[in-house]
Amino acid sequence: MPYIADDKFHEEKATVATVATGLKRLGWAVLAVLGLLALAWVGVPPLLKSQIEQHASAALGRPVTVGRIDFTPWTLELTAEQLAIGAAPGAASAEPLLTIARLHANADLRSVLNLAPVLTALEIDQPEVRLTRTATGHYDIDDLIARFSQPAAVPAPPDAAPARFALHNVQLRGGAVHFTDQPLQREHRLTGLTLAVPFLSNLPAAIDTEVTPRLAFQLDGTAFDSDAKVRPFAAQHPTQAQFKLDGFDLAPWLGYWPDALPVKLQRGKVSSEMALHFEAPPDQPPTLRLSGRLNADDLALTDRAGAALLSWGALDVALRDVQPLARRITLGAVTLDGLVLDVTRDARGRINLVQLGD
Repeated sequence: MPYIADDKFHEEKATVATVATGLKRLGWAVLAVLGLLALAWVGVPPLLKSQIEQHASAALGRPVTVGRIDFTPWTLELTAEQLAIGAAPGAASAEPLLTIARLHANADLRSVLNLAPVLTALEIDQPEVRLTRTATGHYDIDDLIARFSQPAAVPAPPDAAPARFALHNVQLRGGAVHFTDQPLQREHRLTGLTLAVPFLSNLPAAIDTEVTPRLAFQLDGTAFDSDAKVRPFAAQHPTQAQFKLDGFDLAPWLGYWPDALPVKLQRGKVSSEMALHFEAPPDQPPTLRLSGRLNADDLALTDRAGAALLSWGALDVALRDVQPLARRITLGAVTLDGLVLDVTRDARGRINLVQLGD
């Protein structure tokens, strides 16, 4: 009996020792994981900040700065604030080409399982672009155009598969574009830029997911809004979209009217409410259908010399079924009010309308 009790004592002691050893190892493993998380939390932001500024500046040939980076390794969230791409070296203006107040990305552990980036959120707050047209055919981004127009040092193989990715909850808020046209001494502003894409992916598990993006902005005070439903990576690429433009004034854009045309636009406002449907079945020609209404109001055209040619008060065109790719147009009612056509004949008997093609 005493020997049996002694054996049980030793067995229990060994079991306790084994449990204690396992708990000790587990504790060390937990401490190691916590240490790695703490090291990533402290070390990744400054390392990533320096790498972005160094490599992006070298790639663009312009100074790239990042104000602050936060990284939360236990949730895989990365936030960068006050990103900026500076002006070209020696530029007349020191204003940055691009500024972003905040960029937030939240990665998912499925990135490891899919061997492809999977983001559950991507947010871009208050991006602002400043672009200047310095002369005819020249802009203050000519250096970037020339840099990226060069062929890649190592071209991609022709049979390379497209990059796999999954983006959820993509949001761009408060965007703006400031365009300065020095030759025409004009400024154009696109403000209130909003872009929302709930889901975009080419991973097989989400290939049939429907996307409902939204694009909205104001261009020189005129509002544009849209609504769409898209399956961008499905077999037929079905897309349904609605676009609305209300009273877009053409006057600020008259300086871009091509000189080669025989007529000149003097004024006009354009509005539209249109629906778009697109499909691209495999091994078949794609189909693109437009329907809705198109309005052009208070429009006036002159000839090259500036003589009055054509004007009207209001034009309303109902688009019943327009298929640009098939060269097919079916219109509904067309209403034209206040039409004025100026036809003149000079002393030599030449009619102005006939001379437009000269």
